[in-house]
Amino acid sequence: MLQLTKWLRRALWRTLKTPLSAAVWGVSLAAFFTSFGTQAATHYSVVTPAYSISGTVTGSRATVTLSASTSGTKLTTTTNPQGSYSFSSLPSGSYVVTAAQAGYSFSPASRQVTISGASVANVNFTAALVTYSISGTVSGSAAKLTLSGASSATVAANGVYTFSGLANGSYVVTPSQAGRTFSPASRPVTISGANVTSVNFTAATSTYSISGTVTGSAAKLTLSGASSATVAANGVYTFSGLANGSYVVTATQAGRTFSPASRPVTVSGSNVSSVNFAAAPPTYSISGTVTGSAATVTLSGASSGTTTVATAGGTYTFSGLANGLYVASASQAGYSFSPAVASATVNSANVTGVNFSATVLPPVVSLSWNASASPNISGYRVYRAYVSGGPYTLITAALVFGTSYADNTVAARMTYYYVTTAVDNINNQSLYSNEAVASVPAR
Repeated sequence: MLQLTKWLRRALWRTLKTPLSAAVWGVSLAAFFTSFGTQAATHYSVVTPAYSISGTVTGSRATVTLSASTSGTKLTTTTNPQGSYSFSSLPSGSYVVTAAQAGYSFSPASRQVTISGASVANVNFTAALVTYSISGTVSGSAAKLTLSGASSATVAANGVYTFSGLANGSYVVTPSQAGRTFSPASRPVTISGANVTSVNFTAATSTYSISGTVTGSAAKLTLSGASSATVAANGVYTFSGLANGSYVVTATQAGRTFSPASRPVTVSGSNVSSVNFAAAPPTYSISGTVTGSAATVTLSGASSGTTTVATAGGTYTFSGLANGLYVASASQAGYSFSPAVASATVNSANVTGVNFSATVLPPVVSLSWNASASPNISGYRVYRAYVSGGPYTLITAALVFGTSYADNTVAARMTYYYVTTAVDNINNQSLYSNEAVASVPAR
């Protein structure tokens, strides 16, 4: 009887084409025996015990595979929402259980299970998400790298960066740093089951420009002494390739002045425009010398002004003059000048050599008085003395018809005393006026 049962089990294993399941080992063998005769079915009936293997998978909705160690037959199932799985109707024997899901690793990778007359539970697995990294370098900058807006990393001193713990998927890596530009500006990266390296960037300093116009002149523009640009024919200038910082722009041209003379400019992350200048019309000068005396030189015409020549043989200059006709004259008490006046025409050029020569005048005492209130006054006589109170000597041969007189018969370093009288139309003369004193200085 025992030998027959063993033979039947071997025959059934060879004959059935389906995998191991409850359909094989959980049925009565009576039907099989029936095919060999009614007698065998009547006296022999064999039922093989069936068992199960079960467990849980935490961290993943995995596919669990059961492999029979002897036959290589496989069964698969998927964990339920709670992570549990079970294989049932299994005969005693050795099995291998594995869990799998794309993008996950499992601990342990697989489990050897032996059924020996009882079901086996707690064949458990723990899933972990498989992660990868994106790495590269940034040359020329310690930039901040941003990954798809969700994660960031700062480049180390050696220029290397790494994003780790990343799942499969599509990402964009973007570098940034104030005052710098990057090539490329960003890079798309796809992780597909492997780390991605050499996602590299090159940094360059951001540069900006200062620009403006100069009206009325093709001036030279100087930038903080370090760079220069000449204004084009249309009056426009530009300084480019500038880093953030403070600058001073200055306009210059021979014979021209500018408003303003210079302008401070701060570049801070953007171009600076409209740094404009206006050139004043060109101006010129008139200059010369005065010999023989110090003098005051006066200029009149399109512009006017005065200047002082401090010593004989000194020079004078009138500057800032527009084109036009001018008249210059020199004056100094006790001197006459030749020429008395000098004309000069400024025509887009400086005028030089407008010179004057001084000659000493004889000393003179200038007198003036109030008119007499008496009627019929014909004129006045002037008297002079060397001591106060007289005697006085008449120094005017004819009547003086006005109320002033210049005595040019005096000598230097002398003091004189003067009185006047009024004379009417019948030659009657008044008494002396009050006395006036004059001291003639040395020459």
